[in-house]
Amino acid sequence: MLVYPPDIETKLEVEDLRKSIQKHCATEAAANTVAKAQPFRKFELLQKHLHQTKEMIAALSADQRPSVNGFVDLLPFVNKVKTGGTFLTADSLSVLKSALTSMYEWSQFLKKRNQEYPELSKLALGFISDRELADEIESKIDEKGEVRENATPELAALRRKRFGAESKVRKVVQSVLERSKKSEFTEDDGTVTIRGGRLVIPVKAEYKRKLPGFVHDESSTGQTVFMEPTEVLDLNNEVRELQYEERREEIRILTRIADEIRSRISDLEKGGDFILKIDFIKAKALYANEFEAIVPNASKQSALRIVAGKHPLLWKKNSEVGKDTVPLDSELDGQNRLVLISGPNAGGKSVALKTVGLLQYAFQSGF
Repeated sequence: MLVYPPDIETKLEVEDLRKSIQKHCATEAAANTVAKAQPFRKFELLQKHLHQTKEMIAALSADQRPSVNGFVDLLPFVNKVKTGGTFLTADSLSVLKSALTSMYEWSQFLKKRNQEYPELSKLALGFISDRELADEIESKIDEKGEVRENATPELAALRRKRFGAESKVRKVVQSVLERSKKSEFTEDDGTVTIRGGRLVIPVKAEYKRKLPGFVHDESSTGQTVFMEPTEVLDLNNEVRELQYEERREEIRILTRIADEIRSRISDLEKGGDFILKIDFIKAKALYANEFEAIVPNASKQSALRIVAGKHPLLWKKNSEVGKDTVPLDSELDGQNRLVLISGPNAGGKSVALKTVGLLQYAFQSGF
């Protein structure tokens, strides 16, 4: 199909229309699809995309339809664990769980309603989507994106030991702090703090040799140093070692989940592509609802018929200030292929031409 003139998108402000649709995209990949959309050359492809948008408009108002807020691009997560031994962080798994839930809910919703949404339901075919992987992540990762304490018995035991050791350290450090205050080595308002992951107390610089311990830091003025009392050195080392053990157990848990993801790579890649397509179509449908638009009928005939059409960008601008946008009617066919527009300056000639041009361009692009 010939697009003329070459700068037609600039003249019609197509980029601004794309940006309005992209605002409804949850994923960057869907937004990129909007950015790259061009007028279709094949009638059948155009029909398919228009039907998808029409079905999505209906689906968005259907009872029990899944949420449109959980769309996440699965592919970056999947790509990170393709190599054996790699794993995702706990917070990444929390995001992935949300994406898997959306994939499952939307695929099931469309498959069960394939008569109502025939074009959309076709997108949900060719991959397996179940709740098993999402449930596995849920059992190991909490809503804060952290590994659950009860993810394994080993992790639960290590955390109990670490909490006990940390409590013992705090008690000893607090006792040293009180003695340091009584000896006036520390200001009365001094408190236990953390430096380098170890509990320390503030000590006046001139007394740092009076208190047995190790200096980990000093204040910006140099008048205060932060010391780890010798009494807690071994206890702090124990805490640090328990932290290392705990982290190693967490990595074992994350690695096992990554192995589960890796075993489903093919289905997850196809399901991820499904989510991106649904996000793209959803964005078009939401914009159509915002613009109060309808999906037009397509015909192979050389004809154009617009009834009460409005320039979408002008409509948006006017709506924001409470101003009406004057609609227009336009009709062209094989017998009447030209339109002559005349009138005074600022009479709406350019707006009329741009309205027809932008609506036709958006229509042929599947918007």
